[in-house]
Amino acid sequence: MKFQMPIECHKCGRQDPIDMHLDDGSCEWVCECGEANFVVLGTGVTLGYRLLYRSEFEYRQRKDYSMATVMAATAVDCELSRLFLKWQQIAALRANTDPDDAAIDQMLRRFKTVAEKIEKVCRVLDPRGIDGFVRSSNDLSETVQKRFPSMQIGRLAKDLQEKLFWPRNKILHAGYAKYSDADAARCYSFAQLALHILLKMDEAKRQEGEKRLT
Repeated sequence: MKFQMPIECHKCGRQDPIDMHLDDGSCEWVCECGEANFVVLGTGVTLGYRLLYRSEFEYRQRKDYSMATVMAATAVDCELSRLFLKWQQIAALRANTDPDDAAIDQMLRRFKTVAEKIEKVCRVLDPRGIDGFVRSSNDLSETVQKRFPSMQIGRLAKDLQEKLFWPRNKILHAGYAKYSDADAARCYSFAQLALHILLKMDEAKRQEGEKRLT
């Protein structure tokens, strides 16, 4: 699978979506101005963000609003799995045991709904869960309240399930293909919010771990 990441030319500043494989760590390309470019992706360009770039490309460039919606939801789903795997592996190593990826995968499969997966993974990152973490952050709570009035702190997992994953399910389960530009834009925004919250939760847990080591 490929994703399209907008990268700026070092010489002319032109920004084009560059095709990259999902597991690429770097890319090189020649701009229309003739400049040869080489970029190494930072650790912050995680699996979830790579898939979100694909969603943005489908939405803005190809105008394939159904695919954009599917990729937006997939970005969040995959990022949840990535973070769960990451922190379960870290917990195993801290306990001087070998991480069992197959067992961790089975744990992920036991989540019956997307809302449950969001809630359980977020509680691995912070015991307060997604709602408690957002409440504790003025920036995040203000973002939700001002930019996402249809979402409610206290039921963020359920809101993400209904507003992002239900539209995806309608496409994949029923073959619905009539979503509009506005529909795709909403789903992209919900996915962007979810990934931002997960990023902040991951950063906070990492910082907490670093403090324990000092």
